[in-house]
Amino acid sequence: MKKLLILCCTMYLALAAHAQTTRVYDLSASMMGNTTMWDGTVLPIWGFRTGINPPGSIPAVFPAPLIEANEGDTLVMNVRNFSMEPHTLHPHGLDADQINDGVPHTSFFITPMGGQVTYTVTATHAGEYFYHCHFETTLHQQMGMVGIIRIHPAGATATAWTGGPAYDKAYYWFMTEFDGAWHQNPPALGQFFNYNPNYFLINGKAKQQVFADTSISIQAGLSQKIFLTLSTLGYGMNKVVFPPALQAEVIHSDGRPLPSPFITDTLEMSPGERYGVMITPLTTTIDSITVYYHSMYNQQYWGENKVPVSITSGTGIGSWQQSTPWLVYPNPTHGTITFAVPPDMKNKRCHVTLLDSKGARVADYGIMELHDNKVTLPARALAQGVFHLQLNDGSRLQSQKIIITQ
Repeated sequence: MKKLLILCCTMYLALAAHAQTTRVYDLSASMMGNTTMWDGTVLPIWGFRTGINPPGSIPAVFPAPLIEANEGDTLVMNVRNFSMEPHTLHPHGLDADQINDGVPHTSFFITPMGGQVTYTVTATHAGEYFYHCHFETTLHQQMGMVGIIRIHPAGATATAWTGGPAYDKAYYWFMTEFDGAWHQNPPALGQFFNYNPNYFLINGKAKQQVFADTSISIQAGLSQKIFLTLSTLGYGMNKVVFPPALQAEVIHSDGRPLPSPFITDTLEMSPGERYGVMITPLTTTIDSITVYYHSMYNQQYWGENKVPVSITSGTGIGSWQQSTPWLVYPNPTHGTITFAVPPDMKNKRCHVTLLDSKGARVADYGIMELHDNKVTLPARALAQGVFHLQLNDGSRLQSQKIIITQ
């Protein structure tokens, strides 16, 4: 009996030690930083950065630094404020007690110019969560004071949650939008109604930036399961549209397994929501997942991102690459567009699209088999302007500027 008691105590202490792993993060709140949009515009941001020493040459970043832990861990977040305004850190979605929840009037402020506080939270459920400033939230969140808290299953297993379904590859998308005018000239209190977002982001990126980022664009083998975590925290709605060939199944919501998972090709999301989607491809495909952004008040369309998806018969190992130089002619042109097929795309299936100078898709020529040396496309219906012809074969993205005249 004594031996059994000793064994039980030993096991309990071992489990307790695992559950009480403490992960410490040092962060600073700053109102000095910038981020570059897809069109080259550099926007000022407010945000968080790593470290609690004086700012020096380290600016705030967007999204804010990633915070990670395993289920059962204790998160300790030391936050220092080097800016001229008060801030807080709200662990959105985590089971924090009132004093550590970062809501100013029930928790505490981080005072300007050197104030420092500590937030302590236990990570009770695996999932994707946010942290953001909860002082004058509308403005501070829009200016960039948002980051991700990622809680992995106990033991950091490759499963959707502790004891949940396993996956082979994981992708994480954080969706939001920016109003560039707010960043250039932050509005005063009472003027927040004048909100006109013009940048629509996944992990702080858009359009060709998304194509080039292998942590966003999806590549996998036909036999692989893909766990896609979707999070949104802006002031609009998102609609995520999946190609049917991906067989997207929503299995997780806001840090909890769904009692009744469902397969869908369209998922609508409101600000603050997080979903876990298990993708089990039905066939090889070169396609894209479309993320739409629209007003939550009148459903007005704001913008969209097309995220490339390549499901191959192998393991999906590879990277998105810019292809070799190619020729589009005549340039300028009118009525038709002719391009010479790049040698490394010859005899491949490519998605051919035309974007305007703002990155909006104006023509979709579909999936084409590039067997010939040249391809001619209709362009008579297009207005005069500067456009970008894009070829996407699933592993390479090729883009060429072309001018269309009347």
